[in-house]
Amino acid sequence: MNYADMMLRGRCLLDAHGLRDWRFDVQNLRNMNLYVHDYYGICFLETKTIVVDWHSSRNFRQTVLHEIAHALLGRPGHDRDWLRVAAQVGCTFKHLLPYACADKSIVI
Repeated sequence: MNYADMMLRGRCLLDAHGLRDWRFDVQNLRNMNLYVHDYYGICFLETKTIVVDWHSSRNFRQTVLHEIAHALLGRPGHDRDWLRVAAQVGCTFKHLLPYACADKSIVI
């Protein structure tokens, strides 16, 4: 998938979930000055921006849906509330298990 396809598909997913006032971008997150590494996507709540790594084409849709769930919930974290919203938007959990199951009380 090329950059233009990723931008179009990402924008369509945000619009489909009511995030029309949010921005979407595709960047090389490995080069961003972040406090953590190996992110496929990031939801910046303050600026209403979802950024997806351009290396994430294999998991692109699920990565965007994952970040959409954060945007709709309005806060970071992968607790029960986030899991509920993620399921509502169609995010599957296989690629999230190391994060989502950090809280052993959450059963997927």
